[in-house]
Amino acid sequence: MDANSWPLYEEALRYDKVGDVYTAVKLFKKVPRLSPDWPEGYVGLGNIYHRRREWKPAFHYWKKAVVLDADDREAWWHLGLAAIGLGRKRVAATVWNKFGFEKVDLSQPISLEVKGAEGYEILWMQPL
Repeated sequence: MDANSWPLYEEALRYDKVGDVYTAVKLFKKVPRLSPDWPEGYVGLGNIYHRRREWKPAFHYWKKAVVLDADDREAWWHLGLAAIGLGRKRVAATVWNKFGFEKVDLSQPISLEVKGAEGYEILWMQPL
């Protein structure tokens, strides 16, 4: 990892925290240029686009994050959510399979994302 990547990443997190998404995105995009094998810049971008429900860029950045760190369960989970948002049901089914959901019916997925202090939880529902 390049020595400048970590301070740049932390600065991007601070801008994101105070709501300056434009500057945060600019800074997060610089991190992979300096350290292409470090997934944190992609994770930061994936988080921003996920919160904004911009599924195409979210999917793109989460995919890059899991390529660099295949053990990052949160990145995989977000990749699955972005895939659902884009209607890429096969990709989503593959991701859910990694979490043990082997027979998720994605023909009419209904989910609710519940966010708490410790993170988030997805509740899957089937229509009656």
